[in-house]
Amino acid sequence: FGNIYAGESILEAMSTMVPWLSPILPIPFYFLEVLVGFVQALVFMLLTAVFTMLIAEHQEGPEHAH
Repeated sequence: FGNIYAGESILEAMSTMVPWLSPILPIPFYFLEVLVGFVQALVFMLLTAVFTMLIAEHQEGPEHAH
């Protein structure tokens, strides 16, 4: 949550610093925000997959003698 808020704060600050450049100046930072969101989603997906794999791991039990 912190880095999403920080990105929005930077975009707002850039837009208010130079009003006549406000439509153009934040465009590269929008792409950076998309990249950060993609990396966050990738990390969350990988962590979820690893934790699910660890929970669902099949343990061999002792075999019964016949």
